[in-house]
Amino acid sequence: MQSVQCSGCHDALVQRGLHASPLVRGRACNVCHHDHKGARFDMQGWRYLKGGMAGFDHAALASWALKGRHAATPCVRCHTGTMASGSTRFAGLSTTCGASGCHQANPHRFAGPEFLRCDRCHGEAVWKPMRLDRDFDHDRDTKLPLVGAHRGVRCIDCHPKNELALAKAECSTCHATPSHKSPLFDKRACELCHAPAMKTFAAYRFDHDAQTKFPLDAGHRIACVRCHTPKLGAAVPSTRCEDCHPGKAPHGKRFDSVPGGCASCHAASKWTSVASFAHGTHTKLSLAGKHAVIACRDCHRATGPGNFEDFHGQTGCKECHAHATVHADAQHPTGRFTTQQCTQCHQGSPPPRSPNLLSIAHGPSSTFPLVKGHRAVLCTQCHVERDARGRTVFDRLSVECGRCHEDAHRGALGGQCATCHQSGIWDAVKFEHTTYALEGDHRDLTCVTCHGTDKKFKGAPRRCADAACHGRDDVHRGQLGGTCDRCHLANGDNRFNHAISSKFKLDGRHRGVACEDCHPSREFKPRPFACAGCHPEPRAHFGKYGTWCERCHTTKGWR
Repeated sequence: MQSVQCSGCHDALVQRGLHASPLVRGRACNVCHHDHKGARFDMQGWRYLKGGMAGFDHAALASWALKGRHAATPCVRCHTGTMASGSTRFAGLSTTCGASGCHQANPHRFAGPEFLRCDRCHGEAVWKPMRLDRDFDHDRDTKLPLVGAHRGVRCIDCHPKNELALAKAECSTCHATPSHKSPLFDKRACELCHAPAMKTFAAYRFDHDAQTKFPLDAGHRIACVRCHTPKLGAAVPSTRCEDCHPGKAPHGKRFDSVPGGCASCHAASKWTSVASFAHGTHTKLSLAGKHAVIACRDCHRATGPGNFEDFHGQTGCKECHAHATVHADAQHPTGRFTTQQCTQCHQGSPPPRSPNLLSIAHGPSSTFPLVKGHRAVLCTQCHVERDARGRTVFDRLSVECGRCHEDAHRGALGGQCATCHQSGIWDAVKFEHTTYALEGDHRDLTCVTCHGTDKKFKGAPRRCADAACHGRDDVHRGQLGGTCDRCHLANGDNRFNHAISSKFKLDGRHRGVACEDCHPSREFKPRPFACAGCHPEPRAHFGKYGTWCERCHTTKGWR
């Protein structure tokens, strides 16, 4: 009979496991295996192996050490396959738990192969309980990091029946959808308003300005259900004022023809405040000069708060009640000039009739040139004296500022106004803030923020913690002392460094923890230094190891 190589049929066997080990590799097959010796002949050669089947060195010859319960398990409990001859098949058995029928295959219904390594959580000595040093990190190995209220939840609360592979990381998987007061909210994603970091469903946060087309001004920052009513259902409320604030219009039909409705005049913060009204667009009179800054009621008289006097298109100066008898005297009880004559002198268009006189009195070469703010001032605002006949007196008028302007500083800064102010300019354009240099956000503050409204300016606080400065809004309530600049910069940035400014250095997992998780209030102090002050003893210890956590654990992780 022609000699036949065993590997011609059994080539796969000689490439792995026992046959690839140094003990067997290179040796002829017939040293252990003999053919044609009868049906009961030991074809697998166990009697040629020292110790037989029970003495087989699984770690050295099969590259898989038997530990724990596996060491006491009979071979045939795992090697259940047979060959055509009826003999047990030992080669080709997978080491993945459940893959060869030893254990239930994928009891947790994991989707990815990386989770089928049961030894990440289970030991070979016992299946339950799981290993204390298991190689699993929910934040690292899943798409749902545990933060806020999720941190203290037991595994079984979210994974009943040991089904650890959830199809979707959605709130509704574990939480029943609450019945909101508005059906609209039942159709929206939970995370638009809620987050695990808030630790309770009663807390919510929704950025109405960013998530909707209707920014909430001060007057609209009210309870959600005030606008999103149950009666409205899942529909979005209208943005028209009239739809939310029904009732009789306070102005009647006076402004029905004005586009934009209520919002064309009123701001959402307060009904009584008039934000803007395009007078030049909606009427025949564009407001300029003093007309642009006076109150509406100064011209539009009324018998009630909702009524506005209608001039029926008349835009002349003397048609206004305020100017009806201007320049009147005994000979001219209704005024010496007509409406058409008013603009010949007033507002400079056309120029006044006596340009030479004006140049002499207030020209560039005069003792008091009219520049900047003074250029637009009416003559009679400075020239208030009258002669015996009631005519304006233009001479003998002092050029000192105090002659026309009240000293807003009440003498606190002396009488030399020109030290800070220029003629015709109210702003102190010459003043330099040198004694206390303004840095960061201080540059954007108005003077009254620090100096108050009395305009005396002197005696303003210079320390952040002063009661008149930031002491009144100290969110730390004095717990951190009065040297605010240790942590805060003038531009609003926070330069606090836990490693430098605190006795408790942050390392390991502590570096990624949000401030409010350890410091629930902005007083910050006092806080515990020991682990047990923040972390309760885990249930896995069964109360046996006390609270000296650092004997076994480090800040790199609990394991």
